[in-house]
Amino acid sequence: AVYNGFGLRNQGSFSQAMREMARVLRPGGAIRILEFSLPKNASMRRIYSFYLARVMPVMGQFFGAPRAAYEYLAASVQQFISREQVLAIMRESGLTDASYQDMSGGIVCCYRGTKS
Repeated sequence: AVYNGFGLRNQGSFSQAMREMARVLRPGGAIRILEFSLPKNASMRRIYSFYLARVMPVMGQFFGAPRAAYEYLAASVQQFISREQVLAIMRESGLTDASYQDMSGGIVCCYRGTKS
């Protein structure tokens, strides 16, 4: 199995990263990817986007973390590709049964696939 937690959006090439994860799997092997996403519900997406951009960097700085780290996190979540694009890349990389499940109201998404 290959597990990736909150790292796909930090890759220079999502396709290349996915191909490499698929490459190291044995046939029948499973891949699970947890990644931040934006909620599908428009109201929740607006609230979460405000939190990401305005609240989280200030809170992080308050607790001693560099504000820039949280600003990067917010930007990377906002700019990440859609769920459907991730599934398409998984399929292009040779993974079957590609699917996803939203968690925490769509703030986190768990992607699943299997190598044929």
